[in-house]
Amino acid sequence: MAIIPSQQELKKLDDLPEHSCQNCKMVYEGFYCPRCGQRYMEGRFKLKESAEWILAQIFNLDAGFFYTIWQLLLKPGEITIDYLNKATRRYVHPFRFAFIVATLSALLTILSGAFETTDLSQFATEKTEEGVQRVEAVFDFIKKYLSLIMLAVIPFYAMVAKWFYAKRKLNFTEHLIVACYAYSFSLVISWPLILLVLLPDGLFINGLVSFPATIVAMAWVYNKTFKEKFLISVLKLLVVSVVAFLIAMFFATLIGVITALISKSFQ
Repeated sequence: MAIIPSQQELKKLDDLPEHSCQNCKMVYEGFYCPRCGQRYMEGRFKLKESAEWILAQIFNLDAGFFYTIWQLLLKPGEITIDYLNKATRRYVHPFRFAFIVATLSALLTILSGAFETTDLSQFATEKTEEGVQRVEAVFDFIKKYLSLIMLAVIPFYAMVAKWFYAKRKLNFTEHLIVACYAYSFSLVISWPLILLVLLPDGLFINGLVSFPATIVAMAWVYNKTFKEKFLISVLKLLVVSVVAFLIAMFFATLIGVITALISKSFQ
């Protein structure tokens, strides 16, 4: 079964007879259903072709994952402006892109041994066994849900950025698209910095270096998107990041307190 049209298939496009869409049953000519976009496929599924399709989605030089990263590095404003103007086919969907990057970032962080090589007792306000255990419990939770925590930050970035860029007249979803690309790009830029966790107090050093790197990377995307001075973008994103973090921590604490009260009421 051919998933991606071959040159031979394209040559036979005019000779392809009318057929019923395998998804919505609409009768049409060509390789793609005009109603639902279903790709016309014939024959049986084959592992080789399925693997080729997966690799094409990742490495596609015109619209793949690495192509999107490369374009964010070279022309970050072009991606966000194109997407906001509905030219979406050339890039990975911002929400999907953010999910992939967050998953890879969490995986790289865990594989680096950051949580195992760090002395967690230094983060305990109470230097008792119980205090250290509470810190370990928090870090275990972070390790378990790290990718989701990374993703959960993005809506707060979008919300605060909407306040700072109110004159641009973008709605929350449009700001969410920009934030997905900008924040995901900052995570990609921070991947090499994960090696810093191998140093003594590496988790602290990594955070110290990654934070300004994240601000600059996000400012790079916002600067090219909204056509403003780079220093202005850096200062805005610094404030946006701090405010978004504080709001996120407030909601996380509120949810934690409510969860604890509910759990206590059932005991």
